Amino acid sequence: MEELKAQEQKALEAASLLPEEERPLIHSILELQKHRDQVYSEYLSELRQLENKYEEKYCEIYSERAQLLWNKERYWLTVLKNNELSSSFVYPQDEELLKYLADIKYYSDPQVDSFTLQFEFRENPFMHNSVLEKKYTLGKPSKAQGTEIQWKEAQTLEGGFFKYFESRVKKAVDSDEDMDEENLLAQEDFELGTELRDEIIPNSVLYYLKDF
Repeated sequence: MEELKAQEQKALEAASLLPEEERPLIHSILELQKHRDQVYSEYLSELRQLENKYEEKYCEIYSERAQLLWNKERYWLTVLKNNELSSSFVYPQDEELLKYLADIKYYSDPQVDSFTLQFEFRENPFMHNSVLEKKYTLGKPSKAQGTEIQWKEAQTLEGGFFKYFESRVKKAVDSDEDMDEENLLAQEDFELGTELRDEIIPNSVLYYLKDF
């Protein structure tokens, strides 16, 4: 909503530069625009409530799926490799650890514009963590905060999929040409996070069966 307020202020400043005889009409139109923005804010609030309601229903289904799949090796590895976007993050050296990936889930914060991805692993010879998380907070700037991986002795996996758990900050820029390397990495990070939330987690079995 801060963005809408900024737009309103910018429009008022622009209207003040109009010829004096035109200002009353445009100010009336701006009042209507302000009313429209208020209605839009109400819509977004109700939409979020509706999304939260159905997210709870989805989570119940995903929990049942997780119970069935808990001891199924390579399920999520296959899913990630069969999605066009996530496959580009999976390197050959990642596969031995990713076969221990037991579940991927997400949950949203109903109060703020953020969501968290949670990766649950079975006991494995590579790392001490049983859960890795990536929390996305949208704003200016947007932030992606990852779990620090506690590697077991001599088992560090450099680069590849597990580099995804590094924290990133995505700064607002006017165009793609203004992006530096860190912002490009953050952009890719956010794209993967959104793909996991909106496509891979809901439709995992369809990706698992893609090669059959």
